[in-house]
Amino acid sequence: MFGYTAAEAIGKSIRMIIPADRQGEEDLVLSRIRKGEAIDHFKTVRVRKDGSFIDISLTTSPIRDADGTIIGASKIARDVSEQRRAAAALARAEAARTDLEERLLVLTAASGSLLGSPKLEDVLPASLSLAARLITADGYAVWRLDTAQQLWSIISHRGVSEEFANLQVKAQGSA
Repeated sequence: MFGYTAAEAIGKSIRMIIPADRQGEEDLVLSRIRKGEAIDHFKTVRVRKDGSFIDISLTTSPIRDADGTIIGASKIARDVSEQRRAAAALARAEAARTDLEERLLVLTAASGSLLGSPKLEDVLPASLSLAARLITADGYAVWRLDTAQQLWSIISHRGVSEEFANLQVKAQGSA
């Protein structure tokens, strides 16, 4: 897991796999072992021979002789990198789901404004308000196609300059 052969690791201090900024953790572990305490599923980071970091869960227990005297420690390290990645992916998915739920609530609430009036002067501001609540942008515009002239024009806007709002764009495919 850490990239060392048995010959490289036997007789060396466990501190060779502990990052410099986490050396105090080992002092704490040793202090607790001396008191006869076990440490179960301590989440931490260790460093591999190649210098890369690995997320681990560490379980440490005191080893006692026949008289009950602590003569050593047993450590089990489990690679939890994939579990951490999965947890982060799950958190991102949950955030996306929450965002989607909020957007759906906004759409549901806005449907009353959009469908409640057949008047364009009511629907256009409601559409721009809805767009602003659902999509982060600097400006919003509703365009309409004049089929006779084959020109697109902005009929309602928010956050765009008057110069832009007065643009007319020739429809593609028209002569």
